[in-house]
Parts: sequence; C-alpha cells; structure tokens
Amino acid sequence: DIKPGLLKKKFNNLGNKMYPKLCGELGVDFQRTGQYLCFKSYWYMPLLLLTILYFNLTLPGKAHLYSGKKLRKMEPDVSMEAKCAMFFDSAGIVCPYSLTIAYAENAVDNGVKLSLNTAVTNMKVFNGHIESVSTNRGIIYPKVVINAAGVFTEDIAKMAKDRFFSI
Repeated sequence: DIKPGLLKKKFNNLGNKMYPKLCGELGVDFQRTGQYLCFKSYWYMPLLLLTILYFNLTLPGKAHLYSGKKLRKMEPDVSMEAKCAMFFDSAGIVCPYSLTIAYAENAVDNGVKLSLNTAVTNMKVFNGHIESVSTNRGIIYPKVVINAAGVFTEDIAKMAKDRFFSI
C-alpha cells in the first residue's frame, strides 16, 4: 500500500532486509513467516496479478497468488470463504516488547542515559537547536533529541518548532 518512489517505501524495504541480522545481534527472536492476504471473490484475480507483479519488482522477497484450494492445503484452518490469496514471503514477526527492551539495553550499554516514566512538557529552542527539554522530572540539556513519541510525535515536534510533518 506504499506508493512507488516514496522514501518510506525505500526505508521499509531496507529495514525488512536488516531484521534477521539486527535481531540476531540483539538476541531477539525473529521469524520470516510470510503473510497471506485473503480475498472472498475471484473477481479480484486480475488486479491481484498486477499487484503481485508490482511487489515482485519493488519488494525484497516475492509475492505469490494462490487459489483457495492451494491456500487451504498450506493453511488448513483458513476460512472456506477465501477464494484466493496473495502471499508475501518477506513478511516476518518479532515481539515488539522484546525488541524495544533490547534496543534500550543496547543504548544504555553504549552510554545513553535512559529516562523512564518521563513526560516532555516543553522545549526551549534557539536558532533551530533544542537547548533544553522540560519534563515532569526536571529539565534535561540533551546533546541529541530523538522524537519517538508514537501518536504524540506531532505534539513533541511542535514543541521543538518542527512543522515538517503531521500524523
């Protein structure tokens, strides 16, 4: 669903290739399981063939098209309503909690001071640089600020006078 040419697509593809090695280095389980996208109608088949061609030209790994019969041979518990499916062999799974903890532990091992249970309330910005960050636990004078606030990313960006994007 990511349009060709977008930077997001480029980085998604690069990140997808990095997961096995990265998770191995961090000691986090990663499985390249693949992913099915099932459809209730054969009507979609021509569109799915074009989609598979697009994915095979732009994604790491390959996409495949399966009939409902072949799908159920491979995945017996799939609903009988599924008439066909696309399978993407480059999809994988990782526990987001284990990976986040491993990232944090690795950061601390490399000198990061981690502040848990800390909410950003304001920032002092001068000449485009963040001088200080006010939090519920005091003021921090960071060398680097990484905005990883999830759905609150836009709020943090506004405090930093960054109007570059919105969610």
